[in-house]
Amino acid sequence: MDIFLDFISQEKEYLQFTPRIQLDKWLVESILNTFDSEWDRLVGRVLLGLDRSRKELKHLGINEEDVTKNTEKVLNVVEDISQANITAKEQVELHLQEKMKSLEDQLQKKKDLIKQKVTWPQYILNDIKSSITDLKGRVADIDNLLSPETSAHKQRLNQMRKRKASQIVEEKRYKRRKLTNQGAPRKINDEEEEFLAKCIEDKATYHGRRHDLVMYTNRRVKSRDLLNIANYRLLKSGKKMIKSATTVYNRCKPKSKRSIQAKKHIGKSLMCFKKPPKAEDKDNENTHYQRAHVKNIKMSLFSESAGTVKDYSLLHSMDDKAYLRPGTGEGFAGAQKRKILTVADAEKARKLPK
Repeated sequence: MDIFLDFISQEKEYLQFTPRIQLDKWLVESILNTFDSEWDRLVGRVLLGLDRSRKELKHLGINEEDVTKNTEKVLNVVEDISQANITAKEQVELHLQEKMKSLEDQLQKKKDLIKQKVTWPQYILNDIKSSITDLKGRVADIDNLLSPETSAHKQRLNQMRKRKASQIVEEKRYKRRKLTNQGAPRKINDEEEEFLAKCIEDKATYHGRRHDLVMYTNRRVKSRDLLNIANYRLLKSGKKMIKSATTVYNRCKPKSKRSIQAKKHIGKSLMCFKKPPKAEDKDNENTHYQRAHVKNIKMSLFSESAGTVKDYSLLHSMDDKAYLRPGTGEGFAGAQKRKILTVADAEKARKLPK
């Protein structure tokens, strides 16, 4: 009897569980604000509201109607993500099988090369045998992934499945809002972007005798001119003008797709920045000084002070080896460090006659 009473008392102590911390409105809100995404905060509210009454939820600052409405949404997303994990597992296995088949085909081709009745040089045979050894190792590695036995191969396979599942979830936007037309309208649309590209196309001219952009007619369009051109177009269309030059600049093609700035670029990317003329030649001097060299040579060979030298000198003018680039406005300094604004499609640029 005493043992039975002791068991009942211990059971009562177990049932009378005291929470480690008392939740209140301020604490719940503070914890939810530490979550990174809106989806995490939504799931946190749903979890808190699963086993609490309306009065308890109100005490914690949570709307009971939102919990009821979002519970079904969370369960649907959980089911979708579970299905995405299954799909990722199948796609990873299919990808590994296709890759293994491709490597086996390459391996068989290498083996057939050795079997051919051709007297291969020794260095070529060594290269083929080295390739065969490398392909065998890659085939064995994929075979170990398809049927993992060690913990290392199991971990690699799980990581591949996890990455693929995350990619599927991100593409399907399971944990994000649906893409709609909400938000402020764009200050510049595709029509203004095409107008800007047309203005740049009319000013930028490609030299027919060169490989890239080297000579221009009149003054070319620069990045600082984009705001004035866009405002002119907006004013003619009866729209509100803009103040930020970056808004127009972000319609250009980004210089590097991997940069943080590239994420802010929108539109069709009809404009881009290219290197200045002859920038591919690192030994190239500034065109201002090239022109000075030509002038000094003419003065030394053909002036009155040259004496009899000018009787044996010949001046042959070819192409435009030395020229002053019009419309630079840079004081002849840092010509190779600047970028030229031009149309992204080189076929749309006007050509000079050859």
